[in-house]
Amino acid sequence: MKLRWMPVFAAAFAVSAIMNAEAKVELAPVFSDNAVLQRDVEVPVWGFADPGEKVTVKFAGQAKTAVAGKDGKWSVKLSPLAASKENRTLEASGPENSVSANNILVGEVWLASGQSNMEQPLWGGNPNFRHRNANGTGKEVADSANMPLLRFTRVPYQWGPLPSDRENIYWYQAVPGGELENTSGTAFFFARELQKALDIPVGILIGHWGGTRIEPWTPPEGFDSVPELADIARNVNAKLPGTKEYKEVGAKVAADYAAWLETYKNAIANGGQPPLPPEFPAEQRPYDNNQQPTVLYNKMLYGYVPYAFRGAIWYQGESNMGEGMLYKHKMRALLNGWKKVFNNPKMKLYFVELAPFAYWGDPAMLPELKEAQQAFAAEEKDAGIVVISDAVHDVNDIHPADKEIVGKRLAYLALNRDYGRTDIKADSPKLKGYQVKDGKFVLDFDFVKKWKAPDGEIPYFEIAGMDGAFYPGKVKIDGKRLIVGSDKVSEPKALRYMWHPTDEGKLANEAGLVLGAFRIKYEPDFAQLLEYYKARGKLVYEYDLKSGSGFGDNSRVNYIADNSADAKNFSRVIYLAELENNAGEKQFVCVSMDPFTSDARQIGVPVKSSGASFQTKVSNMSVLTNVPGVRTGMFGEGNIEFWPNNYGTRNAADVPGADNNTYDFGDEKGEPEIGYGSMQIHNFGARQTVFAYNKFSAGADADVGIGNQPGGNPDWTFSGSMKNYKTAKLYIFVQ
Repeated sequence: MKLRWMPVFAAAFAVSAIMNAEAKVELAPVFSDNAVLQRDVEVPVWGFADPGEKVTVKFAGQAKTAVAGKDGKWSVKLSPLAASKENRTLEASGPENSVSANNILVGEVWLASGQSNMEQPLWGGNPNFRHRNANGTGKEVADSANMPLLRFTRVPYQWGPLPSDRENIYWYQAVPGGELENTSGTAFFFARELQKALDIPVGILIGHWGGTRIEPWTPPEGFDSVPELADIARNVNAKLPGTKEYKEVGAKVAADYAAWLETYKNAIANGGQPPLPPEFPAEQRPYDNNQQPTVLYNKMLYGYVPYAFRGAIWYQGESNMGEGMLYKHKMRALLNGWKKVFNNPKMKLYFVELAPFAYWGDPAMLPELKEAQQAFAAEEKDAGIVVISDAVHDVNDIHPADKEIVGKRLAYLALNRDYGRTDIKADSPKLKGYQVKDGKFVLDFDFVKKWKAPDGEIPYFEIAGMDGAFYPGKVKIDGKRLIVGSDKVSEPKALRYMWHPTDEGKLANEAGLVLGAFRIKYEPDFAQLLEYYKARGKLVYEYDLKSGSGFGDNSRVNYIADNSADAKNFSRVIYLAELENNAGEKQFVCVSMDPFTSDARQIGVPVKSSGASFQTKVSNMSVLTNVPGVRTGMFGEGNIEFWPNNYGTRNAADVPGADNNTYDFGDEKGEPEIGYGSMQIHNFGARQTVFAYNKFSAGADADVGIGNQPGGNPDWTFSGSMKNYKTAKLYIFVQ
């Protein structure tokens, strides 16, 4: 294109206009029309201008001034404001311009965040992703709502490796049409309940994204505050300019590359082979997806920092399934981080215990995550949990459709704890203590005066004795107490309630708030288990695993005790092993199961002379162990691989989840018949080896292990691990 001549004065005018445009005072995007400011606290107001520019903020008769810093940011704090339904103007002005946000109210402000169950709208395009209950559909709710004092924000779905405070944010009113249909159902019903009860404006800052983990919503300050998450904290900080970790990693990289460059130059100068450059440090590789730490906070929440609000509601956890108690530490990091960045040390966090759902894999994943949620709520004075296990329309749908009950129960916590409404019952029953009396658990609870059980049925209680085998419990209501027993457990040690992912809440307090999943754990040691089975079972075999057995056609096992000839008509088989390593540390495992044979000679070490050759599933397998990471409890099925043969990695028996290329819980028996040998017990549902003893003839060089072998074949094949133990004992009982 052709460039046209521009008069000097015109050019000067254009440059001046650009400079003036850059110099304009701006309010941060969160201060837009229809915003709600938090009452009764100092209210931060901030924005942007030229460095050094003086800015005056006016609202409700107040005038506050600030000077923009070198980064062009300015901020003031309005003095505490009384709640007001009057639409007023918030104005920020500088030497060149003024900007304003209109229809500003003062009331209660909360943050709402999480994954898809917080995201689920009142009414959206997906018919399976909408609010609905007996009171009507989300569309009917949205069409009938006319609550201009109730307001929400919307932010774009985006993520980023570094914080950004210029993302678009706008507020909208809870009136028919517009954005209300697309509003989070949980957030709407929570806010509606507060507004009706308090009769003042309510604003909700929203940031949610379906399928996301908790880590992306957490600020760096949160990870810094929790020692159990030190690895995540270092990874986050190494990417943040200005942090100690960033400087340390940067200095090392610079030194490594400088040394490499010098070596490279010398190699080139002398005609040698140039060396490859050092590998770039993993800690400073930028995050590259929306599931990584801090990246959603950076783009979807940072624009709110440091907006004044009372507290937050949170509905998330499905994407952290399987983490168990680690999730407790991550929730602590979330709350600590939000308290820090929002300058709100009294900030509340009310959250939703996950609902029943037919999760894949290990059935204990959901109750164990609930256990972590409950532990966080119990330990954190500023947190509260709501139980919604009674609000499920379909356990095959991870999104409970009734978001009204969810929002209301969250609001009950806020009204009770933050707004003085002690007449509102907000807490589900919670186990206070227990005792075992006359062969039954006697359970005491807080937050219940009277129990309500539909049709008088109280399902989902289970109890177990020393062996860890759980049986359904019979429940009797005794005032505020529950008495739980079973004809099959004479000496109860452990109890659990709703410990299956599809169990739905039935038992409630007088306010209709249901009892959530919980358990009473019992973790016996090896000596207790050994005495228990000696007293209540029959010892069939005692064996020193280091002694070596099993080679030759007529091989005999060098048992310390062999009572197999006297063991008949048994209904349970128990394997109890203890390994003491060379440092004196002891591991044990106790596995009991229904019999896989009626011949006691075949439950021992499977040498050829025993006639034992089994690759089969076993039923009602109970696992107790002190080895971290090994799944404990009662499992409907497990599997065993008992044979004297050599074996290969092919999953010949089609064991679900087994790997054709790895020695694991699904292998193939081969030739010769008198070969390497395998005595393995597996929990294939958890993809775990429970106990393995292989290469029987090798004695001190045999394979032995509890749980999956770290860094090798999961079933310990070719590990030669027996040399790591100074003692290794196996006891086999029947009952």
